[in-house]
This record gives sequence, C-alpha cells and structure tokens, in this order.
Amino acid sequence: MKRSMVNLLTLSLLVLGISGCSRSSAVEQTQTGTVEQTETVKQAETVEPAEPESSTPEQTDTSVNSDDTLEQTLYRVMSRILTDQGLDHAIDYDNGLEDISKDAIVKLCTSESGQYEAYGFISSEYGKTGILLNNILDWGENWNYLEEPWSYGAAKPTLEEPAEYEVLFSFTQKNDGKEVVRQIYFDTYDTGTMSMRESVSN
Repeated sequence: MKRSMVNLLTLSLLVLGISGCSRSSAVEQTQTGTVEQTETVKQAETVEPAEPESSTPEQTDTSVNSDDTLEQTLYRVMSRILTDQGLDHAIDYDNGLEDISKDAIVKLCTSESGQYEAYGFISSEYGKTGILLNNILDWGENWNYLEEPWSYGAAKPTLEEPAEYEVLFSFTQKNDGKEVVRQIYFDTYDTGTMSMRESVSN
C-alpha cells in the first residue's frame, strides 16, 4: 500500500514536472515570440521611410538666379540709353568719344537726302556696340536696330542711296586690332522698315 502511494506520488510528480516543462517552454516560446514581434514593431517605428528627392530647391534657385544673373540684352541697353538721353543729345562722331564707362549715343552719319540717320551706342555692358538706323518719313521716325559693333576709323561712316528704296551703310569695325570697313545693303519700305539684304566686310 505504501509502495502504491509512493509510486502514485512519483507518477504525479513526473506528470507535474512534464506539464511544468511544457508550460515553461510554451511561455518561453511565447515570450520569445513577443520580444521578436516587439522588436519588429520597434524597428518599424524607428525606420523612417525615405523621402523622395525634391527638385523644388533647384527650380527655386534657377528661378531666382535667372532674374539675378541673366545678362541684359543689347536691345534693352539701347532702349535704356535712348530713354535716358534721346537722339537729340547724341554726340557728334568727330568728337571721337572713347570713354566706354558711361552710356552715350554718337551720331555716326546722315544720308545726303536727310532721310536716313545712323547712331552708335556706347555702354559699360557692351562698349561700342549697337547701331540705330533712323528712317525718317513724312509721318514720323522709324527706328531700326543693328546688333553690330562699331569703331572710330580712318574712313568715316556713310549712308548712301544708290537707288530708290535702297540704302548702303558703311562703317568701321575693329577685328584683332585691325580696322575693317563693314558695308550693309538695305531694302527700305514705306512702313519705315529697313531689311538687310547683304553685307560685306573689307
């Protein structure tokens, strides 16, 4: 009877031990799983999604810089000088103005009939570059612009009228320090427009 009770007690302890081991393993597995899940969650919370690269700053910089660094066109410079000084205050070509640090308009020449006038521009931005040809008709003046450099030289600028509605404009340019005479032929119209037909440099 005592042996039966001992055996029963031993059996109960074994069952309890097995049951305890299984439970402990289950708890350990559960805890392990929980830790892994927790770590996974923490990682998900910690790792921030990469933000897509934005081109906005570059566009903004380009937009700002385009206004600040964009070089003024020659036409705008000529328009500015005309507004500030006007053709009436143009300096005569024979004065030989060489100072390019200040804006100025130089009257280069006038055709024999007085219908055509040529003016050269001086600016700190472009030096002696930019020419205005004025086609004067009964109803008003008509300004035609040339984006050409000009210079003082041995040969003075001239405006000739070889035929009706035709003009030959000759003026001096400097190429590598050498004087070059540039000749441009124009067709003119009753609208006041002067259209370049051909040009020659000698």
